[in-house]
Amino acid sequence: MNVKAGEGVRVVWLIRDDSANEYRNVFSYFNDNTSDVDLSGAAVETWAANLWDQVDDLISTKFELYGCVVEGVETFGTMTKLFATPYVGVSSGDPLPRQLAALVTGYTGERRGIAHKYICGLTELSVTDGLWVSGVTDMLDDFGATWIEPFDTGFFSFTAATYNPLRTPKWAPIESTIGRQIPSTQRRRKVGVGS
Repeated sequence: MNVKAGEGVRVVWLIRDDSANEYRNVFSYFNDNTSDVDLSGAAVETWAANLWDQVDDLISTKFELYGCVVEGVETFGTMTKLFATPYVGVSSGDPLPRQLAALVTGYTGERRGIAHKYICGLTELSVTDGLWVSGVTDMLDDFGATWIEPFDTGFFSFTAATYNPLRTPKWAPIESTIGRQIPSTQRRRKVGVGS
């Protein structure tokens, strides 16, 4: 998929559980290079695997990351990459209720420039007295640090950012992240609505 200089993509994690429920997480990146970049499925899988590795010890074996969809933000284009071997969670504990998730927040320094990543599939082993147990927020912080590292496409890299077409510039790079200590609630959607 070709991404023009100065434009960006949304990379959507495709996760499912053993009951065939689907969970998605949308990451925005922009091409801050001076030339167009061809984004390959292999680069997308490498990026997804690196992020998943930061939290897979927390995620139930009943959840798997099975692919990504890449969508152009300003220029139409879509690429779907289904992984030959899905990435499966490692934790053998019972999953928390499906609506609970870990939250990592990204900050750009811009007004309304906040990004949220909800990580589903954590287990009861990860929580006690309504808070994540010791070590979980460290893993969430590692996830956040990996998220905002440049997305390496082989020869070029993309920058993690938020997108707002009413702002100038439209893309605001994410400068820092924090893993939240309190379990969060991910928003439920009607079938076929949103991503």
